[in-house]
This record gives sequence, structure tokens and C-alpha cells, in this order.
Amino acid sequence: MVIEIEGYNVCREDRTKIRALFGLSDDEVKVKVEELKKWVQSNPHLPEESHDEAYLDIMLLRSKFKDDYVKKNIENYFKYMSKYPEVFKKLGKFKPSEEVGVAMASPTLAPNFERIGILKLLQKNMSSRKFDINQMILVTVTTGIIMYNNDYTPSIRFLLDFEGFTMLDLFKVNLRDLFKLVSICENILRIRISGFELLNAPRLMTALLGIGRVLLKPKMFSRITTHSDASTLLNNIPKECLPSDYGGESESTDTLVEIWDHIVEAQKPFFEKVANYSRKS
Repeated sequence: MVIEIEGYNVCREDRTKIRALFGLSDDEVKVKVEELKKWVQSNPHLPEESHDEAYLDIMLLRSKFKDDYVKKNIENYFKYMSKYPEVFKKLGKFKPSEEVGVAMASPTLAPNFERIGILKLLQKNMSSRKFDINQMILVTVTTGIIMYNNDYTPSIRFLLDFEGFTMLDLFKVNLRDLFKLVSICENILRIRISGFELLNAPRLMTALLGIGRVLLKPKMFSRITTHSDASTLLNNIPKECLPSDYGGESESTDTLVEIWDHIVEAQKPFFEKVANYSRKS
């Protein structure tokens, strides 16, 4: 299940430091992986890919190395895919640069090993295509499942850029669809979200925060920060992780879109496996 993404792999030294954040050494994690592997082998309903040690290592990290949590998360990872076949059977069947909404991640890790995810609208495509919340969910889950299965980072912080998003687009958003995305994140793509940075949505802010209050738990809602312009993003996002078009030193969002075109295309065999899980679960 673990997939390699060029430019996004966390080095061995940083993996050791990340494990130390949870009070564990490399050797202690190896023991946990072996114990978890025995448990997986004793549950024949779990697919063969779940026996992979690298996958189990990442699942332990996703579960904060807690034994009970990781077993439940592995079960849910495969079980819940069948509940949303309209998403998991279509993963990767698009090209990010041709979408209205894109989801991508900055290759540079923050000093605290946090990954920065970016969701935004591509202005160049908005004249020929309309915003579709279901397509945006598909794009977001596609990026999410790639990172979930590869990225050895303990948390992610999202930059949500609403430039070009209108009240008309907001009226097209169905709460049921948003609940679906939240359910996928809570039951399948479980990773700690350290914050949401909302940019370019001043007129929509009251409505957006109202939706956020309904969808998110109070603790998660408290991690939302609104920004009237990009200058304050550096208060929460290190300069080396922020795309250059927001005043940072990382790759521009145009470059990131090109990178993610290649990443999504390269993961087609992985998406076929995921589609099979959604049929078998």
C-alpha cells in the first residue's frame, strides 16, 4: 500500500526524530510493527497489502502509535471505502491542471515536521468550467490518499484559498456532500490536522464559518484562522513551506500543479487497487 512519491519522502533521520516526538525509538517502533503484523495475519479478511511493514509503520504513526487505535484504523481504512464507491472508484481519473479546484501539498516540511496542504481554485479554468463540490471532493481525496499512504508526517496544516469562490458557488454546496468528506477523513484518511488557514473569503466568512461550526468538532473549529491577505500566513506557515505566490520560498502553485499532474498520473496502478478494495469491502 505504501507508494513512493519523488520529492515528498521523509528521510530516515527525520523519521527517527518524528518517532521521538511520541517517546519511541526506531527499535521500539520495529517491535510494534512486528506485533501489528502478527495481528494482521490473524485477520484473513484484511487484504494482502495490509501486511506490508512500511504501510503498518505509517498506520502506527497515523494512530499516534496506540495499539487499539491502529487496529481500528486499519479495519476502517478498508471497510469504509465501500460506503463511498462514487469517490473511491474514480480516484485519479482527472488531471489536476484541468480542474477548477485543486488539492496539493508543499514538498518542504516545516521544522516541526508539519506538512502544508493547499486547496485553491485555478482561475484559468473557471471561464470554461463550473465549480463542482463533488469533483472537488474527488480531487481532495485523491491527493489525501496518496499522502496518507506515503507521507511520514505527524500532521498537516491546510491553506484554503477562496479566491474566485462566489456566493453562487457556496449555494451549490450541499451539506450532505461536506459530511461525506468529513466522514472519509474521520474514518479512512485519519491524520492530525493542525490548522486551517482561510484566505480570500472576507464576504463569505460568516457563512463559511457557520458551515464549519456544524461540520467540525469544537477542538478542530478552534484551529481555524482567517486571513484578509497573504501577509499574515507567515504567522502560522514557515516561509520555506509557503508557495512563492503567497510570499513564501517554496514552489509556486503553478509549479505544484504541474508536479501533481505527474504524481496523479504515476499512481494509476495504486488507484486501481483502491477501486478493487471499494468493491470487495
